[in-house]
Amino acid sequence: MKKPVPRGFAIVHNPLAETRWLDGVMRAARRVIAKLSQTRRHSRRFSVLCLLAAVTLAISACNEPNVAERPREASSQVTPVPAIGGTYRRPLANDPSSLDPAKIVDQYAVTVANQIFDGLVEFDGHLNVVPALAQSWSASHDGLVWTFQLRNGVQFHNDREMSAEDVVYSLSRLLDPAVGSRNSPLLDKVKGAAEFRAGTTKVLEGIKAIDRYTVEVSLVEPFLPFISILGMAHTSIVPRDEVERLGADFGTAPVGTGPFRFVRWQRGREILLEANKHYFRGRPALDRVQFVIFPGVTESDMLKAFERGELEESPLALERRKEFLEASTYKVIRKPTLILRLLGFNLEHAPFQQREVRQAFNYAIDKIRLNQEVQGARYVVAQGVLPPGMPGYNPEVYGYDYDPHKAKELLTQAGHPTGKDLAPVTLASSRKSDESRAQSQRIEQYLAAIGIQLEFQQFDGWTTYERALQRGDVQLFTFTWYADYPDPDNFLYPLFHSAGHRNYFRYRNPAVDKLLNDARRETDDLRRVKLYREAEQLILNDAPGVMLLYHTYEGLFQPYVEGIEISALGDPYVPLRKIWLKQSGQTSARK
Repeated sequence: MKKPVPRGFAIVHNPLAETRWLDGVMRAARRVIAKLSQTRRHSRRFSVLCLLAAVTLAISACNEPNVAERPREASSQVTPVPAIGGTYRRPLANDPSSLDPAKIVDQYAVTVANQIFDGLVEFDGHLNVVPALAQSWSASHDGLVWTFQLRNGVQFHNDREMSAEDVVYSLSRLLDPAVGSRNSPLLDKVKGAAEFRAGTTKVLEGIKAIDRYTVEVSLVEPFLPFISILGMAHTSIVPRDEVERLGADFGTAPVGTGPFRFVRWQRGREILLEANKHYFRGRPALDRVQFVIFPGVTESDMLKAFERGELEESPLALERRKEFLEASTYKVIRKPTLILRLLGFNLEHAPFQQREVRQAFNYAIDKIRLNQEVQGARYVVAQGVLPPGMPGYNPEVYGYDYDPHKAKELLTQAGHPTGKDLAPVTLASSRKSDESRAQSQRIEQYLAAIGIQLEFQQFDGWTTYERALQRGDVQLFTFTWYADYPDPDNFLYPLFHSAGHRNYFRYRNPAVDKLLNDARRETDDLRRVKLYREAEQLILNDAPGVMLLYHTYEGLFQPYVEGIEISALGDPYVPLRKIWLKQSGQTSARK
């Protein structure tokens, strides 16, 4: 159903994230937009025309087809009917911290929760916002009041019908001080959120059930990313009766409306789900989904299990990447994603209070060679924070090229002419893969060339590591940020606003805060992009971290796996309800 959209609000269709991100394509798209700008005034219709022009150029220039979404060869081709049955075994690198949407803090939890729960909306394969539990929605002209019409007859896994009261309860939980959700900033623009979080009122004013199937949300000011936030796993809808019955145990025995029902969780071994036969879209083809947990295990070990027929998919281990790309034994899917890998500085720890030192680290690291020699050139070298394909991406942002001479000059300006007078710097990480170790060793070599001694601190698992990041216990850290929704706000605000809930850098810049706050309120697309680009450049100038690489998803799938859909949000957002196994697939998978 077509959804009314308020003036100034952008439903993002992000096809650039579906192609190879070539700088030449981006420059060509910018030239087209600039040319059209000379003859048309800036309007919403004009913005759409420009976007379409950019998309056309991107698609025509892309030399590598998207394996996950190949065009049909002929209209006469018979579409195969999905076979029902089988167990889909998927690797998971760590145990989630919790499967309670309000308490999700890691991508492992998002990966599992997205199969158990639904939100009011979701993202399709092109990152459009599309209906999920809400069959339609509308917004007032000023963008302050949003009204959602819910689907009738949607059942939770306990066979109770979902209602508007469940939506009010689920969203209010994120702001409830008794729950203590670290995701509460997602809804801080809801009317009355500040008072509700502070405990000065027991009722959240801005979220109301109008009737059994209608929910109204009021905001204190326009907030363009709001509808996208409702597609995140953290804002999934939960049944109040089950949450209150189970209490803290809801996070280990979740109940949702999603395509798969929770069966069991054996920590360090597996999380097992089964098909929801009453799913509102129809039961999924798979009987079961088994997340096989590999704590502290490398991608090579996952790949070995895959080759033994113990998994239906596996990450593509770097050391055997060339072999699998050239072979045709398995399905190989490559996809650009909205994922950034970086090194973060804790600005409260010496020597990173000094901007010159932070900039010196940036100039000291050869990111191009790092990508070529450690990653096999499978990623895209990062110049800024926002990845290609993200609205607001600026291909001409001023970042840091490899320049060890400049790095030494900056150290001298900071009062460390040789670098050796500095105490050893400790790089913290929770990743144990061969690739991660190789990256750390290469960074150690680059820093040694400017006189910096690097030491290493290895954490046992993400949960322990993330707590250390929260407390500010680490000095220099590796970090990978996965986009939760396709909007620059999702990168810049949580990571670099002084109130950002993932600002592990301890970075504070009032000018950046103001730009990000203004961008959240802005309803004009072009002005909003301008604000985010200004903020991004200020952040890069301050150098709270080294922006290393933008990820490309690379996955191996057994030849009998069908229905695979990978979006630019990457691995956590694969809709397993669309996957099915050919009847000729391995017997073990179909048991």
